[in-house]
Amino acid sequence: MEQNAVYSRQLSENFDAHEFRCRGTNHHAQCACHGAVNVRVPLLMVLQNFRSSMGQPVTVMSGFRCDEYNKRVGGHLGSFHRIGMAADITSETIRHWCKKDSPASARFLAAIVVGICKRQGNVIWYPHKNFIHVDVGARVTEHLIRVADENGVLSPLEEGDG
Repeated sequence: MEQNAVYSRQLSENFDAHEFRCRGTNHHAQCACHGAVNVRVPLLMVLQNFRSSMGQPVTVMSGFRCDEYNKRVGGHLGSFHRIGMAADITSETIRHWCKKDSPASARFLAAIVVGICKRQGNVIWYPHKNFIHVDVGARVTEHLIRVADENGVLSPLEEGDG
């Protein structure tokens, strides 16, 4: 099947395959996967539920990453992006709450995502980069919501914060 036919394929009401492609191939670099697409159904369902509930467009900033591209962007070796089970997303609401950059904002934003995800995934809030990471690849833990600082160091969002 031709690559453009794959990219134009509608995966859900609001998402198409092109949004989840590996972004390692561009005018600066070419990775071996040539923009492969890999998105698992549970992730797609979580993101579609989020999109439908928010009533506004959601931009997938990073979906699938081949090993080469994941290494290039400094992703973790065991990243769920590598197996189509994670996405970094943004929207008008996410950008609004990222500007507030407080634990209370993180809890509010994460509560929206977690509620919509029906506790099926993990959320990492990147307030300094205006996006959240959602993955469906691990068991939900007691620290479902984590916050990344400017250096990417993760910490759990504690109940007493804010």
